[in-house]
Amino acid sequence: MTAETHSDRSERNAFGLDWLDVSLLGGGVLLLYYVVPLVSLFLSVPVGDVLSRMSDPTVVDSATTSLLSASVSTVLAALFGLPLAYWLARTDGPVAKVALAVAVLPLVLPPTVGGIVLLTVFGPG
Repeated sequence: MTAETHSDRSERNAFGLDWLDVSLLGGGVLLLYYVVPLVSLFLSVPVGDVLSRMSDPTVVDSATTSLLSASVSTVLAALFGLPLAYWLARTDGPVAKVALAVAVLPLVLPPTVGGIVLLTVFGPG
């Protein structure tokens, strides 16, 4: 009888799966979570209707606003987030604690607040 080492036990969970199995299973479930509704949407609507709706000026404006907003957000997050993360990783003081609290504040706000702000700023009227 051989003794099982700690590293052998830590690679598998209670169900006998290792982290790669769990990751692939979780990724597959998430992929289905996103793909199945899109496939059912496109199968339930005729292709001509989808193409005519995609050329509607309101849809084009909405898509343009979404892409512009996502692009600006990504650039701003990279410009401010990377230096802030670097600084926070190397600093431990009261100013750093306040900066960290402000940095994680968007994580606790519901996405609806962001949507309302976007509609207020970029919406019609």
